[in-house]
Amino acid sequence: MRSKPTLPSGQQRGNSSPNSQIPAPAHHRLITDEDRVGWAMERYGPLNRGGRAKKVKEIAEAHKRMANIVNRAISKAFKDGLVEFREKPKSLAIVPRDDQVEKALEARFGFTAIAPMVGELHRLEASKQTDRILHCLGCSLARFLVDTPLLFRRGDVWGVGSGASLYYLVAALQELQQLRADGITIASVTGALHASNAAGDLAAVCDGDFHAMLFALRVVGKLAEVPRLMRTTLACPAERRDSMLHSTWLGEWSKSPVSHLICGTGVLSGGHRLHLELRPRIEEERKKQEAGLEPVADDLRKLSQISDELSAPSYYPVGDICNFLFYIEDPRAAARADEIRKLVDSINRRLLTVQEKELFEVENILLIAGSEKKRCALAQLLGPDPFRRGKGNEQKRLKIRCLCTDQETGKWLLESSDATLGH
Repeated sequence: MRSKPTLPSGQQRGNSSPNSQIPAPAHHRLITDEDRVGWAMERYGPLNRGGRAKKVKEIAEAHKRMANIVNRAISKAFKDGLVEFREKPKSLAIVPRDDQVEKALEARFGFTAIAPMVGELHRLEASKQTDRILHCLGCSLARFLVDTPLLFRRGDVWGVGSGASLYYLVAALQELQQLRADGITIASVTGALHASNAAGDLAAVCDGDFHAMLFALRVVGKLAEVPRLMRTTLACPAERRDSMLHSTWLGEWSKSPVSHLICGTGVLSGGHRLHLELRPRIEEERKKQEAGLEPVADDLRKLSQISDELSAPSYYPVGDICNFLFYIEDPRAAARADEIRKLVDSINRRLLTVQEKELFEVENILLIAGSEKKRCALAQLLGPDPFRRGKGNEQKRLKIRCLCTDQETGKWLLESSDATLGH
């Protein structure tokens, strides 16, 4: 049982003096998953660089905690699957890239293109095919970031999203030389809502808060501050959104907007992080996620059902970027377009995530997305009026400066009959 903090000599309970409000000592603060992951990485991180594990006593002293509490927290991080030991490869595999597709995409869209060749997917079972693609994308974009140090400038704010492709990206960065960046801020834009890869074996780590922490660990130089994490429920009643937004760093977006955003795009399918069928394996986390989605559960259930009914291997009617949902225009969904738009807008108004206005404000978006099921969503994001707002929005475009997609999706984009693509 936790003991109550004692008052310093000379102070009594009920004293109304300004000094009577005494903050809880550090060793009495609740321990979060971020603490557990951070301490585990602090202890064993030096092993990645050929060093020795840091002593628990040193970590405890630095964070003003008792050593036995820190030790138990680190053990729980491993037990809950938040961190794990893996055999470090001698070097990260170099994924070959299709130069012709990259040059054609750059000529058509005006951004830097990265198009890895993912190999023969037909030899893999279905759930492994998508993971193979996303793994190749993550490795390729990680090498691009390391090889392009001029991307990082003092004062920049880098937003990091969620999803399996982002996980593979930050995991690949752990195997490469550290990024050189001084005076930047790294922020989570999607919070701690857990996602999953297609095979279902990464359900506890595919979230923005975790990615922001891992990304920060690979930066050499002084960060402007510790990574900005969301640490809040995902959804809320519409009338409370503005006030609750200020409980996250997103409430300060106007003062410190994201200059660079690394994110993927998804579609509302059975493996999507907002789909009601998604359930993390850890029971405690499952309950937290259900509670976080409660304000939008009814509309999300209806939207998920429509998406399942209208979906095809290469088309899903609802996509997302950083958890902001949008209708994907297509003749197959035209009869229910108004219904879909209404549900999408209703859900977006109650999500504590970036909105349309903020996405258009980001000056540099690095988009990482691939596989057949995401092609229509990706194509719409690359074109004008990506969220299909209609008249008056024909010239609006997201400022996508880099696209990392698989070779076949790159070819599909080039061969697409959609005349609105390109510049």
